Amino acid sequence: MIVQLMQLESFSPRCRGTGGLSGGLEGGETDLLLLFAQACPYLSSAKRKFADSLNEFKFQCIGDAETDDEMCIARSLQEFATVLKNLEDERIRMIENASEVLITPLEKFRKEQIGAAKEAKKKYDKETEKYCGILEKHLNLSSKKKESQLQEADTQVDLVRQHFYEVSLEYVFKVQEVQERKMFEFVEPTRNRFEGTRSEVESLMKKMKENPLEHKTISPYTMEGYLYVQEKRHFGTSWVKHYCTYQRDSKQITMVPFDQKSGAKGGEDESVTLKSCTRRKTDSIEKRFCFDVEAVDRPGVITMQALSEEDRRLWMEAMDGREPLVVLQELTEHTDSCIASYVLHLMSEKNTLLRVFKGESKIDHY
Repeated sequence: MIVQLMQLESFSPRCRGTGGLSGGLEGGETDLLLLFAQACPYLSSAKRKFADSLNEFKFQCIGDAETDDEMCIARSLQEFATVLKNLEDERIRMIENASEVLITPLEKFRKEQIGAAKEAKKKYDKETEKYCGILEKHLNLSSKKKESQLQEADTQVDLVRQHFYEVSLEYVFKVQEVQERKMFEFVEPTRNRFEGTRSEVESLMKKMKENPLEHKTISPYTMEGYLYVQEKRHFGTSWVKHYCTYQRDSKQITMVPFDQKSGAKGGEDESVTLKSCTRRKTDSIEKRFCFDVEAVDRPGVITMQALSEEDRRLWMEAMDGREPLVVLQELTEHTDSCIASYVLHLMSEKNTLLRVFKGESKIDHY
């Protein structure tokens, strides 16, 4: 339960799919138990009829006498019929109070717990659509806009992101609560354990809301998250959303196309081996937060767009990224200029001192 709360930070496709967070909302086990309880009387009636048939079974034989084998078989069938009837008597006694002790609590559980979790999922889906729409518009802002406008837009997106993060935490908590209750709700000795786990997760969720950056994702990857990848088309380029993972040890980058409308994979996975990662200069591309990746096993440059400046910094840090060559040249030129100025200053001072020693000049006192 706690691990899945921690994994939520990446909002990966595996968390969004039916096999992830939403897998516990269908209530299949509850429906199965209800169906079994309702079908028991019909099953019992059919078995009793079968037992009566076995008890009344007789061989058709020539003459009035039965062989020893036929009499043995008939007695065995009668014994079996008695066993079946006894079993059904016990079954009826077990389900006599099924409506009170099983069916009613299960229906209540399905209505209150699973129903509430489904409402939380609807809210989560709505907030996901809203957040992703705002984020996509934000990422389409031109880097050539005024800095004040860009900073204001960044602040607004951060507020929307924080609200989405909190709604997502509440959704995960509710889904996990339903899954835990399936095991603990009807077993009295384990209820204290459930309440203890619930309190622990509530405390963790509160801490994650207050300080999300302090609770990093539990992940086998060095870095993972959503990136927009520039893809060349016949008539220009397009930016396609991918869920990407990077493993530093193997330098392996995996890109999974993601379809926002369906919330599922939008194509085949692609894996490449990292050769280099370089930040894109702001004035070299219309988009913000971009960086270039070169791969050992794929020609050309892969241009990616992160979700924010901080997100780009984390990706570049994970991939041991570097600044663009133009920036490095500018820094070098600036450094060389400073050194040259300092050397000229020292030479000027040296010449002044020599003239003082020769009596050609004097040092001013302040």
